[in-house]
Amino acid sequence: MFLLQSLFAAWPRPDDADDDLAAFRARFDEFAVKALRESKTRTSWLDADEDYEQAVLAFVHALLADDDFRARVTRYLDRHEGGFRDLSLAQLTLKLTLPGVADVYHGTEAFDCSMVDPDNRRPVDATRLRGWLEAGDRDWQGPSIKQMLMRRLLRVRGELPGLFARGQYAPAALGRGNPPVFAFTRRVDGAAMAVAVVNRYQDPGTRLALLEQAHIGEPPEDCGAGWRPVHEPCERTVARIDLAEWLADRPVAVFVAGQERPQGGATGD
Repeated sequence: MFLLQSLFAAWPRPDDADDDLAAFRARFDEFAVKALRESKTRTSWLDADEDYEQAVLAFVHALLADDDFRARVTRYLDRHEGGFRDLSLAQLTLKLTLPGVADVYHGTEAFDCSMVDPDNRRPVDATRLRGWLEAGDRDWQGPSIKQMLMRRLLRVRGELPGLFARGQYAPAALGRGNPPVFAFTRRVDGAAMAVAVVNRYQDPGTRLALLEQAHIGEPPEDCGAGWRPVHEPCERTVARIDLAEWLADRPVAVFVAGQERPQGGATGD
């Protein structure tokens, strides 16, 4: 089951530079042998059972050679592409806003379906990533949206370091209903952040109906009069965050309010 899941997860997409089936099979062979040996169930690095490993690889090769199997995998991935993108952006947002150290693996500024090994030794396409930065594309359906979101959230971390280093975490009250959202707030003296991400993929109509009553209330009194969106360029300030508006066609929403005060309560006057 693990190998089947991995096949689906790493399956070459149309815009993948490594879309050649033979190259994908060679990469997957290395990944599969490493996974089998490190599971230490039937084979290991110290006591390799090569007959067993070859039998497993023969099964994988048979799947990859089956035209019907390949067509079914492609249809499945095409049908759920939007969900994969949404959950990838949600995961990135949580990684960069929850308490803890944000760890971003090199090259994953783009949507990335590579395998940990051997793909972690491939060079990063820095030319493509740099071109996206220079273009400043803001299309949420475009290939560079993950990089744009990462850039904006890292900027917020730099502007409000105390909020991320010391900010209190609390689950966000979302009002009535059971919306398909994971949401929380963080707060430090003078500044606050509110984060909401979808936690499962649904068609826009279903999502909108479930979010109809969901909202995050006003920021704390010491953080000013409204929330400012930071997940995308926007000049608006809102008193409360109505999730039906902000998550109708976006998988994430991140807002900040106020400005940090220096530790110790100094005003700087």
